[in-house]
Amino acid sequence: MPDTAFPKNYASLSEILSQVRTVVARGFPAPLWIKAEMLKLNHYSASGHAFPELVEKQNGKIAAKCQSMIWASDLQRIATNFLNITGKHLSDGIEILFYAEVKFHEQYGMRLRIIDIDAQFTLGQMALERKKTIERLKSEGLFFLNKQILMPVIPARLAVISAATSRGLHDLKNIIFSTGTSLKIKMTLFSAILQGERGAETIENRLKQIGKRAAEFDAVLIIRGGGDDTGMDCYDNFSLARSVCECPLPVITGIGHSTNLTVTEMVAHTNKITPTDVGYFIIGCFYEQITKLQEISSQLNALALMCVAEHEQVLHDYAFSVADIAKGQFQHQKDFLLSSENFLQQKAKQNLILAHNDINANVADLQNKIKQLFIMQQHKTESINLALKQNSLSILMQKKSSLQIIENKVSLLDPQNILNRGYSITLHNGKIVKNSKELKDGSKIETVFAKGRIKSTVNKKQ
Repeated sequence: MPDTAFPKNYASLSEILSQVRTVVARGFPAPLWIKAEMLKLNHYSASGHAFPELVEKQNGKIAAKCQSMIWASDLQRIATNFLNITGKHLSDGIEILFYAEVKFHEQYGMRLRIIDIDAQFTLGQMALERKKTIERLKSEGLFFLNKQILMPVIPARLAVISAATSRGLHDLKNIIFSTGTSLKIKMTLFSAILQGERGAETIENRLKQIGKRAAEFDAVLIIRGGGDDTGMDCYDNFSLARSVCECPLPVITGIGHSTNLTVTEMVAHTNKITPTDVGYFIIGCFYEQITKLQEISSQLNALALMCVAEHEQVLHDYAFSVADIAKGQFQHQKDFLLSSENFLQQKAKQNLILAHNDINANVADLQNKIKQLFIMQQHKTESINLALKQNSLSILMQKKSSLQIIENKVSLLDPQNILNRGYSITLHNGKIVKNSKELKDGSKIETVFAKGRIKSTVNKKQ
């Protein structure tokens, strides 16, 4: 049998974890720099502390994972510095290089206390990702795709991706509807978030919606108001940039970002930096065509005057020769018309006589045919009348026979005839008794015979 006695040598959990804490403290006596991806910031606004969830990925899979903490006093300093350098808020899903203490506690396990974050490292990683995005777009043949779309000569139907309350949208409308008052420009707003984590996703969704309605528009405008550069990294998103490249309409950007062009601005058909510039660009397309039309009109007027001057003398000379020719032609046509008139009069008389004879012959023939038809219809009418009389008599006899049969049947059903055959009718309170259950002992009844009636009292029912 196995030995069921407890082992004599064993350690408690707290002793093991205490030794682990000692090993960690000896192995990492001082803070050190660590690189990882901050999967989730886990910021608690009530306390001001954050408990980031850190991971390391290899080939797209998580190879290591650890919890960390940033005390409120450190978080405010780190977040401010990070925003100033990168132009981006400290948030989920970014790769960071951070300075941290390695701590182990028997109850809370392994924790990294983050003391500082190297914002320059994250900025470099952002630049690297931006470079990869550009290289990938070029390798897939997408980078210059939207630029190859021909811009309509007069872009009058505009699909605008912006926020309804955006200052940039207000500036654009002010330019379009004040400077271009006489121009028929139609703008359709596709509301979207213009920055931050959801910016790329919502702008991309609006581009897809517009793509399905491409026949309704001439161009797409992505408009964002001015302000700081916070949240602009969404415009470096590969998926958004690809959607701009593949858009079936030319995309014009005006996101108020004057330095370090984003990838979206690079791949767009036209980038005008600010919404105001975009407005003037649209108006400029109209005025460019108006100017061309005015130049063409001036050229046509000049050519018309030259042609008139060159051909005026030629026409003057032709006028005299045409007059002489016209007189000769007029006399010739006059003689021809006179001869044609005489010929037509003679021909008309002949045709009139022939037509008169034909009409007379047709009238006589028509009269004969009408007489024949009248006689035939008279015979038919007489035959029909005779047949109707015979059929009417036959039907009358049949109906009379049917009525006689019905009369006999009705006579047989006459109550008096039924009484004559020996039957009687029993009445109680003036009503016909059909069932003995309707009567009780002592009920007064009346019996009707073919001849006469009797009244009686019920003594006993059976």
